[in-house]
Amino acid sequence: MSQIISPFEDLKSYFQELAGLHRQVAGSFVHGDVRRFKERTRSSLTYPCLWLETPGQALRDNGAGSVTVEQVGAFCILWNSPDSSPDEQDQIWAQTNRIALEFVARIRHDARQRAQNLIAAEAFSLDPLDTLFVDNDFGWRVEFSLKKPIDLCHSSEPWNNA
Repeated sequence: MSQIISPFEDLKSYFQELAGLHRQVAGSFVHGDVRRFKERTRSSLTYPCLWLETPGQALRDNGAGSVTVEQVGAFCILWNSPDSSPDEQDQIWAQTNRIALEFVARIRHDARQRAQNLIAAEAFSLDPLDTLFVDNDFGWRVEFSLKKPIDLCHSSEPWNNA
């Protein structure tokens, strides 16, 4: 049975390093699920911040009798702005969009330089976020695919009735 090619720890380390290198994000980084992010918003986060979501998996039949597992990840660039006016929100979206695109450009650069081999650098999807949670976080969510989908093959090893 195939092993996952891009483990979460490698992805987390890569994004944590990028967050530390970016001048505006300046190391403000959190990873994991919504609960973990919400815990940090009430205490130690500075903004703008980078939130790396736990990757998901999409199972697809390849039409040749096999199933592949495409690993999908996302990160968010967020800015906290309680009581902001619509004009201020527009400015926040513009700033966080610029930062998100700077991260996408860096990921693509690193892929070309072979400094990262985790993220498929050919396609990204960006979606705006507004009033996320109770903290009035605004920004952008960037979705990407991880490289090298894994094959999902049946193995009799974990089953008693194989």
